[in-house]
Parts: sequence; structure tokens; C-alpha cells
Amino acid sequence: MSAAGSPWRVAVVGLGSWGLEHARAWADMPGVQLVALCERDESRLRDAAQDLAIGATYVSAEALAREVDLDVVSIVTHEDDRLAVTLPFLERGVHALVEKPFAVNVEDATKLRDAAVAHGVYVMPGHVLRFDARLVTLKAAVERGSLGEVRSVYARRLIPRSRHGKYSRTHPALAAAIHDYDLARWLLAAEPLTVTSHALHRTDGSAPDILWSTFEFPDEHLAVVENAWVIPDEAGVWLEAELEVIGSEGVARVRVPGDLSLWLSSGHALPDTTLIPFALGTATGALRDELSYFATCVSRGIEPDRVSADDGIEAVRLALAAADSGSRKTTVSLVREAK
Repeated sequence: MSAAGSPWRVAVVGLGSWGLEHARAWADMPGVQLVALCERDESRLRDAAQDLAIGATYVSAEALAREVDLDVVSIVTHEDDRLAVTLPFLERGVHALVEKPFAVNVEDATKLRDAAVAHGVYVMPGHVLRFDARLVTLKAAVERGSLGEVRSVYARRLIPRSRHGKYSRTHPALAAAIHDYDLARWLLAAEPLTVTSHALHRTDGSAPDILWSTFEFPDEHLAVVENAWVIPDEAGVWLEAELEVIGSEGVARVRVPGDLSLWLSSGHALPDTTLIPFALGTATGALRDELSYFATCVSRGIEPDRVSADDGIEAVRLALAAADSGSRKTTVSLVREAK
């Protein structure tokens, strides 16, 4: 572990597109030293290490955990190996930010939480939208009562078709819709009672490319989540997402991408200005704020509560129930049996 006053030593495991964003954000953060990278694809690992001037590179997460003195690690690997990759770090006293989904089943997610507690470290699921400045402002308005009683949440997330094949290794409920399941639970500040999903498939046996999920909450409150991997690649749109909250005294709406449009000779572009913008050599946006928040919690010895391990577990539970509902074409109860 780092000596008092020394930069926090950080590593990133998994260097897909999102893992690279983690690495870039950590490398740009004051008070932090990105000391190692880990990736099974040696070519990708070599390129990332060269771009970020990192000397310590590993293809084995277990070897990295064993050989490098770390304070914090970002786990940005495939969804189904979260537990196996993260445990060696927790066991060696390293705090871990684990990308969503926290795991692909509730049992593994619970083991992550319990292992962190047992070894006296923090593990935080990477629900980055809880750090989007617009959504943070919306949450604050809800808590102040500015919208009155929140009656419903509607979320739409449209994704390019080509990304469906890449991420079909994991059910869309876990890969993408989980963002909005988590936001609905966060904004309504309640646990849903039931979920009813409708899943549409482009081909037999494939993961659904359209998934609608309706969650019933106590007191006749409602959340509807639309998740569809349908944007033609030719449209040049990386994401089309919207969140709407209806309260007894007002309505709020957030859209992604934001308001910046570029009309160029090469076409129309809608750059990201909220999640991972990297402009003029500086990382900004929700991901950087999420990593900075986690590093601050670690440095102050304060357990993260903006998003907790229990929140990650619940998000996985809701996603699995939504997927089950769509598969069996029936409503699934989310009420826990009394112990």
C-alpha cells in the first residue's frame, strides 16, 4: 500500500473500449498513479501500455494481484468472470471498482460484497450514470420534493445494431438495461414488487434485441424501461437514450447524447459530453467523477454510499428477473420471502 502522502497506486484489468476509458481517466487524475495494466489480448495490452507509458503489463490478473503493490483496481473484464478476477485483489487488501453488472448472478455478487467486508476493503459496482451531473441534479431535486411525489420513471436506451452481436454473450438486461433498472430504483427510493418483460428476437435462439420491462413499485408507482439494439450503423449515432420522471408537481427529462451537434462534411456527429469526454488533454465527465469519488472514499476510509455493493447486488437481481420474465412470458414477483 502507498505511504502517507504518496499517490494512490492503481491498476486496470480489462482493456476493451470501456477499460481503456478507465485507464485514461485514472492516468489523468491528480493524486493517482496508474502503475499497471492487465489484458489477455497481448496486442491490445501492448498498444495501451505504449499510449499511456505504463511499464508493468500482465496477461494474468492473478499474477498482477500477487506481484504489484496496489491500492485500487478497476475490474473491466467480461461479465462472467467478475468474481474470479476480483477476489485475488480483495484477498490482498486492494479496493476494487467492479464494472456493472457486478456479476452475472446474485450469488457471485454477494460473494464479492462479503469478501470485501472480510478483508477490510471496499468494493463498489460501476454504475456510472449515478455520477452523471444531470442525473445527480435530478436526484437532488427529487429528494428536495421539487417534483412532488414521484409517480413514474420511463427510460429508453437505443443502441446500434452492430453492438448487439458483440455484447450478446450477456443478456441485454444485464449488459445495458441494468443501467435503467438501477436508476429507477434509485430515483423512486423503493424496491419493486413485480416485473413484466416482453422480449423480441431477430432470430431464433439469439439474445433479444428489443426488451421492454415494466416494474410495479409500492403505492402504484411504476417504472418502464425500453432497451433496443436497433439503430442502423449507417445512422452514425452511438446512443439514443432518455429518462423521464413524472411527479405529482412536475416532470423532468434527461437525454443522451446532450445538446452538442456537429454538422460536418463527413456527416452529422453527436459527441459525448457527459460520460467520457476527453477534450484538450483532460478527462472529464461521469466516469472520471465516479473514479474520483471511489478514490476519495478509499483515501478517507469512508465506505462508498453513492452506489453500494448492495445496490450492485439488487441491480443484478432485477436484471435477472426481467430476463426471466421475458423468457417465460410471465410476471415475476420480486417480493422477498420473510426469513
